[in-house]
Amino acid sequence: MLIFDVNCMVGKSGAPRPDWPETPGQTVEALSRAGIQRALVSDFASLQYDPVDGETCLARQVCEHRGFLEPCPMAVPHWGQDVPEPKELLDRFLERGCRAFRVYPKTHYFLLHPVVVGPLLEEAQARRFTVLIDRDQFEWPELIRILESFDRLKLIVVNEGYREMRTIIPLIERFPELRFETSWMQQFGLYEQIVGRFGARPLVFGTHFPVFEPGAALAPVLRANIDDEDRDRILGGNLTEMLDEVHVP
Repeated sequence: MLIFDVNCMVGKSGAPRPDWPETPGQTVEALSRAGIQRALVSDFASLQYDPVDGETCLARQVCEHRGFLEPCPMAVPHWGQDVPEPKELLDRFLERGCRAFRVYPKTHYFLLHPVVVGPLLEEAQARRFTVLIDRDQFEWPELIRILESFDRLKLIVVNEGYREMRTIIPLIERFPELRFETSWMQQFGLYEQIVGRFGARPLVFGTHFPVFEPGAALAPVLRANIDDEDRDRILGGNLTEMLDEVHVP
């Protein structure tokens, strides 16, 4: 059973807690104690400072732990001319071993609309990159417009909780490439409900480390009353499959 964390941050936060790790090695150690074997990681510098400089910081952070940590940079549209056009950007991501990226439209001040992010998401869709977006970065009508415009885009919503199940369920039913990361999904019976209706495909395990302790995110998946095959897909199989689909020139 592979346990692969899709939602982890490394580097120095501008507002860390005293117990947060200071080095990538400490992150690996903390995740390993919980039984996690791999993690898709982004850098606080990309989120809180600059996504372009943060990409370089991320490459340095993961270089000594590439068997465990897989880089997930942050991307912004190319209109400001501080980043290359989408094809060149994704080529660079691939050269650095990146098969997924995050977008933070509110934090990085761009509109989540096809006119603005369309070229980036179209390239990601064509090359089968996985795109992650935090729940606090969009309103549902914005996301639905994106999903309708790019119906083959592999999109993972991270840090989504159980309180919006009446919205999540119809979106899963309508958009088969939409997935939800699990760190906030603590409601009793939630995994049984989703897996019983859709199978394990819509769910991807994540910890939201270092904000959450890894064991707290892992326990609900391990204790869910679902088949071991479905549990294995949630814990690592789904994400592995998504990343392996990337088209490498």
